[in-house]
Amino acid sequence: MNTPCKIDILYNTTSQQNFDAQIKEAIASTLKLLNFTTPCAVSVAIVDEPEIHNLNLNFRNINAPTDVLSFPSGELITTPAGTPAGTPDDDNSSDNDTPITLGDIIICLPIAQKQADSLAHSTSQEVQFLTIHSMLHLFGYNHIRHNDEEAMTKLQREIIASLHSNER
Repeated sequence: MNTPCKIDILYNTTSQQNFDAQIKEAIASTLKLLNFTTPCAVSVAIVDEPEIHNLNLNFRNINAPTDVLSFPSGELITTPAGTPAGTPDDDNSSDNDTPITLGDIIICLPIAQKQADSLAHSTSQEVQFLTIHSMLHLFGYNHIRHNDEEAMTKLQREIIASLHSNER
């Protein structure tokens, strides 16, 4: 799947598993569903529990590990519903080839593995789901209020369905 997005993936985990293809596919499918065609960049880190625990404590003041963290860059301007509205200097249809840094995604592999086991699907599927979930956060979507959660959940389901339709 071709995407106008530069994706950097860092593995800082004891696992030897590689999820590059699943992560790239999840990002490309999210951008496609959001009709986002501006050149962009995203960094993804796959980490173990101590690292995500430390990040969660330092950035969210929550003294516990979590499955995924999203750190939007602030370069993307979004509407209240999370729909991309452009960049501070131009709109999404710009001919500017300078990529917008969307932000950073941090996925905790051991927690993703536990969640996959409890949901009876593969770790690859869980990593894809967490990537999609985090990408939507980078675009301003959240699940704090019930109606926002419903909108985000609906988009997640549509993106996952598009991934499954691509497998056929």
